[in-house]
Amino acid sequence: MGTIVFSVTYWGFNCIIATVTGFPAERGVIKKEREAGAYRLSAYYAAKITSDLPLILITPVLFYCIIYWMSAIGDGVLFAIFLGVNLLFCTVAQSIGHIIGTAIPDMKLSLTTVSFYMSFSLVFSGFLNTHLPNWIKWAKYLSIVHYAFGCLNILSTDGMPVLWCNTTSVELFPSCTANTTFVTISDVLKDSGIDCPYFCYIATLGILFIVLRVLGYYVMKWKR
Repeated sequence: MGTIVFSVTYWGFNCIIATVTGFPAERGVIKKEREAGAYRLSAYYAAKITSDLPLILITPVLFYCIIYWMSAIGDGVLFAIFLGVNLLFCTVAQSIGHIIGTAIPDMKLSLTTVSFYMSFSLVFSGFLNTHLPNWIKWAKYLSIVHYAFGCLNILSTDGMPVLWCNTTSVELFPSCTANTTFVTISDVLKDSGIDCPYFCYIATLGILFIVLRVLGYYVMKWKR
């Protein structure tokens, strides 16, 4: 779980910051070319997000090709799914970075916003704090890290044997006090706030990808 959450958080930071810092440098050129009628805003937006993808995705692919096997997370089939989910997460992070970079022209303020949001996402991912008060549990659904973290943990722990109860687990898991001597992986995942099937997390990331791409275009149109 530690390997997954910190690798996901790192690449989320990396993709968002790379996008936020790349757009302001082009803002002046875009404005002049748009005033000259060189191209439509939609054409620039489509070209921008497409051309940036290889630069953003190649490094995570190389990273996970190493870290996945070193961590002994699973087999080759799971690796393809694992990599696909991570790349989808990176594109969602890129979309958020584009919206922040477009909506907030000031570089310091945009980087501060990125740091705040990613710190928020890490805190509510389900790894650092597993026992949130009921009134704030909804905040995990605003965390993009939570969706990738939840999906990857479900996939990587599938088929894992039960864990035997000890002093620590008796305090954490109610099942250890209910006339049983073991804890299932499902209990561990639920304790981290992972309470949906893996395909729900993938679908949510897919929906976020589409919604944020469209929203990014309209934010750019608004701030042009």
